[in-house]
Amino acid sequence: MTLARRLALAVALIAAALTAPTAHAAAPAPRMHFDNQLVVRTACFSVVNPHGTKSLLYGQHFSDGTVALNTPVIVLVHGVSSSTEDWDFSRTWSVARALASAGYVVVSYDRLGFAKSPYKAGSGGELTTSVQRQVLHQVVAEVKSGNYAMTGSSNCSNPGEAKTIPGGKVVVVGHSAGGLVVAGYPGQYHDVAAMIQADISASKPTTPAPGGGFTPQPGHVDYFQFFQTRQDCETFNAFEPGVVKYVQNIACAPPFTLTPVGEFTGLDQAYADNATYIAKIGPRIPVLLTSGAQDTTDPPAAANQDYAYYRSHCHCSVSQYVLPNTGHLFMAHKSLSAWIQRVVTFLSAHHLNPSVALPKGIRDERRSPRGLAVKVTPKQLNKFPLHFEVRGTLQLWSGMRPAQWCGGFVDVQVGASTEKPTTARTPVHTDCTFTEGIHVSGKPQAGKARFIRLRFRFAGNDALQKSAGKTFVYRLPSS
Repeated sequence: MTLARRLALAVALIAAALTAPTAHAAAPAPRMHFDNQLVVRTACFSVVNPHGTKSLLYGQHFSDGTVALNTPVIVLVHGVSSSTEDWDFSRTWSVARALASAGYVVVSYDRLGFAKSPYKAGSGGELTTSVQRQVLHQVVAEVKSGNYAMTGSSNCSNPGEAKTIPGGKVVVVGHSAGGLVVAGYPGQYHDVAAMIQADISASKPTTPAPGGGFTPQPGHVDYFQFFQTRQDCETFNAFEPGVVKYVQNIACAPPFTLTPVGEFTGLDQAYADNATYIAKIGPRIPVLLTSGAQDTTDPPAAANQDYAYYRSHCHCSVSQYVLPNTGHLFMAHKSLSAWIQRVVTFLSAHHLNPSVALPKGIRDERRSPRGLAVKVTPKQLNKFPLHFEVRGTLQLWSGMRPAQWCGGFVDVQVGASTEKPTTARTPVHTDCTFTEGIHVSGKPQAGKARFIRLRFRFAGNDALQKSAGKTFVYRLPSS
């Protein structure tokens, strides 16, 4: 029996003609896709503020599917003029949802004095980086013990009792000024399993980037508005060729979140603290430093210098990842999926595996695809030559964009039950789909075989491992 392989060119050309954009049509915006098991709830933390009284912090809790007691928890810490929203811009573009879809529990919170976590007991000048690190320590403790509340409400005005499942090992991730908060954290408190610092130099201040400012807010002088206009925000945060426009529009829509002035007046102390505590991180807590290649706040020269500082001082396992075509707000750029993958790889390499086990993919820094969907339609099955039309999709995990992950080939094996199968390959397109027309001519040896098997398996590419195979069995015609 022989296998004659051909691509269904006529079908492909017709489909291209129907779906190809016109010369003036814009390319579709990239979007993340999350399954219906992903759950987002409001999380409320009770912390002691600088006045010694209690303050409530608003947060969000993200999980996807069943959560085990030992599932690592990632705590996200935002920067200036920011809030939890920076980690969850929309249902189709979200750091928090993507990490939850990878198998982690994810918690983000509005830092004390920001957005839905107002500081009513005192002045915004008291909310320095040092104080915010103390507050983070309380949040981490509550996450580990489960001593925080979750509610279906959109705020923490009535959080109810704190009855939450205790978390597993905790990872802290800080962006921009939030990176300063987490930088010295593991060396001061030693209660986390890993630290990830994004888009800030924690060892040495850098020249302020264009777009932001520290002018106190009129009538509210213990706070400042870092951005005055949408253009300020875009100039500071975005690298135009790499930004996702609709996400940038969300991120830079006025009004902007006010920032406590302690964030600025406490900078000198923040860097002094980091000089003390980075040196105390030690070998037990791994560190990942990430930044954008076009970030004007933490440009490559500063990021490399910071990396060298950690290597010389932290006595820890430290690695660096620079995202191409990415400005300061990496969460709003097309490179986000690559950042998610690198974080999962980094954590798994340090025994912080997500609930979705990907051991092989982690070892060679390639992920396993979610699966391979194949539909085979017999066009002629009652006589030789046999004809089959094949359409399939390489399935990805939530948050992975096809254009960055798809490509490569699907191996197609065709053979009668009494013969060695014939193998050919069909390409996987950048939208993760593949099509094939299979013709089988001739007859099995001596007419002994009664069945024919078609087997499909993704052969892997630079980013993804091989998939499990899909097999289809059909009865052969009697003559």
